Amino acid sequence: MIRAFFILNILIFSCSVFSASSKEFNQLIKTGLNNSAHLDAQWLNALHYKKTLFGGFQSEADSKSFFFAKDGEDNSKSEMQATILALLEGKPSDINQHAQCRFPTRTKIIKRLFPDLANNLKIVCPQFEEFKKKLSAKAVSIVFSSYYLDTPASAFGHTLMRFSKYADPKEGESFELLDNAVNYSANVTTNNALIYGLLGLSGGFKGEFAFMPYFYKVREYNDFESRDIWDYHLNLNQEQIDTVVTHVWEMKQTYFAYWYLTENCSYHMLSLLDVANPNWRLAERNPYFVVPVDTIQTVKDTPNLLKTVSFRPSKRRVIKSRLEKMSSEEKSSFDQMAKDFTKPFDDEGLSEKSKANVLDAAMDFLDYKYAEEILMNNSTPSAWKRKFLIARSKISIKSKEVQIPFPTKEQPQLGHRSRRIAIGGGKASESDAFGLFEYRFTLHDLLDNPIGHNKDAWMEMGNFKFRYHPKVESKGDSSMFRLDDFSLFHVLSLSPLQEYFSTMTWTARLGAKTIKDEGCSYCFTPMMRIGGGLSQDFNWLVYYVLLSTEAEAWKNIGDKGYRFGAGPEGGIVLRFTDKFQAFLKGEYIRRFFTDHEWTYEYSGSLRMELFENNSLETSYTRFEREGEALVKYLLYF
Repeated sequence: MIRAFFILNILIFSCSVFSASSKEFNQLIKTGLNNSAHLDAQWLNALHYKKTLFGGFQSEADSKSFFFAKDGEDNSKSEMQATILALLEGKPSDINQHAQCRFPTRTKIIKRLFPDLANNLKIVCPQFEEFKKKLSAKAVSIVFSSYYLDTPASAFGHTLMRFSKYADPKEGESFELLDNAVNYSANVTTNNALIYGLLGLSGGFKGEFAFMPYFYKVREYNDFESRDIWDYHLNLNQEQIDTVVTHVWEMKQTYFAYWYLTENCSYHMLSLLDVANPNWRLAERNPYFVVPVDTIQTVKDTPNLLKTVSFRPSKRRVIKSRLEKMSSEEKSSFDQMAKDFTKPFDDEGLSEKSKANVLDAAMDFLDYKYAEEILMNNSTPSAWKRKFLIARSKISIKSKEVQIPFPTKEQPQLGHRSRRIAIGGGKASESDAFGLFEYRFTLHDLLDNPIGHNKDAWMEMGNFKFRYHPKVESKGDSSMFRLDDFSLFHVLSLSPLQEYFSTMTWTARLGAKTIKDEGCSYCFTPMMRIGGGLSQDFNWLVYYVLLSTEAEAWKNIGDKGYRFGAGPEGGIVLRFTDKFQAFLKGEYIRRFFTDHEWTYEYSGSLRMELFENNSLETSYTRFEREGEALVKYLLYF
């Protein structure tokens, strides 16, 4: 109460300094202290306030310098009053440190909520004006870089924001590398994969916004990591664009706890847009857990927000397109160069056009294979490229941009929803009938509709499978409810055999499962599996073969309480249509540190998409101890 009285008197004094009328004083004070101004949606979004369980507000921003009031982090009213005082303060020696210059979005909001203050909030801020001039933003887009399984942080894709100097996306295509971007990511402080995972899941890193030239991210994603880039052009008016720009500037004043599954790049791209138009409620409409594809699906589902979608192919896709269009003579010449770049270019028998095609492909291939080394002036790959550039300069034919057809079916926003639940039932030869319930946090398996997703990847995180047995003989015919299987993460990355581009097919899983072989009687044990091998994709049929290792630990497993295993596993996916697919898989594992040395398992599944985000699956699995048949309904949301 004393604090509120103190602030009120300072506010009245500040008003008198700029000679407002008594009526203006009263209106200003009344508006400032009523119960609605500090609950303005744009104000709450600009300070990243979120409702708490007990009805109050708590800001997600974690830097004290982001607030003027001592309790500003959880008191929007106090922060509004303190902000008004800071905005009305005299000019400091460094004008760029004035509150109006540090927080231009807040300044704009206060002007709207308190029109009487507008004439006194007109400080010119040189650094901010230079920032706006540098962007010259006439359009904003959300950029999605495709899934990249070689890096855990990018396995589910990544989103950032691009500011274009052209309002028309088509007009700006030729100049997009001159644009600027804002990226939100963790300030990683470790190279240890385990520590990284633990800190990323527990908010142990600082999440910070970074402003950079857009071509840096194109080079990183398109070239270094060979990822396709999807550009979602947003339908914002100039005032909304300016608001996003001012709020990006404000983000230099703070950081956020980075949570890999919640407050991540996806979430904060939406939070920037929510400041421009609170009615969209983009961040609020997403579940507590959010992945990058959720961002663009939310944008797609917002009326009149998505203008157009454009596509920038990866370096790998460009090279493959070049090679597919080559004649046999050109392909033979390229083969010789790709096998040994030290040899001189053998152009005997090639026309000028063919020479140009081969050299263009060779330089693209160098950029793909040695993406980082090629930027170093004294590196061997850069010397090879200079040699090819000299040879290319002697050919008068201009290089043509490779035209890649727009991959309509690959558009990420068209994919199924990231979360999934399943309900159903089945029958096992020993434990008889059971009901089942499954929940998967994210994202995709080999039987899901491949449209909009990586069709050669199984990427799941947080998959829980529960079972209810109404009558269990071993428990005196009483009922039983149990967790049957759990995956913290489960990845199967299929890399089909291809000339020049083949990498290892691999799998990794960490979780727990119920053992259904003779080594332990339905023990629920923690487990970890890793494996590597090869795969092939014939479009309608995909197969893979792996050599996998597995570790399990439970007190009832043999004498030691643990066992290790190694052996072959494989699978075949039959793609009848995008909506109807079959999956056959099996394994044969040699177990160590246990009396039961060999185990096997094989299964077959059919899944049909009934309609969008709704599917039906039937399957049969043969374990060593018993067989199981089940049917389940799957809902994606």
